[in-house]
Amino acid sequence: MCEYWIDPMGQLFEIDYTGTQDFIELQEGDPDYSHDRQFLNIRWVCNGKRGKVRPLNICKMVEMYPAKWDCKYAPYPSIFVSFWNGKVRMVEPNNERV
Repeated sequence: MCEYWIDPMGQLFEIDYTGTQDFIELQEGDPDYSHDRQFLNIRWVCNGKRGKVRPLNICKMVEMYPAKWDCKYAPYPSIFVSFWNGKVRMVEPNNERV
């Protein structure tokens, strides 16, 4: 869900950061410059543009699970979320996951 957001009303939105950063070529003397890298002497820089957030009107069932799970011996949790026209219609636990 790093690229998506569900609002409190259950509407699914897509977050798009396309075009918000540019590459700059590093020059000798820059602390990140390396003589060993011929093609990768670049850095991302923000260009001041904002990302876009738009509704995503899908009709499908999606399995969701945590991005990080530090509990070594506990079952890895997941849920199924059903969307209809981009709105959460139903949430069910996935009891098969171990």
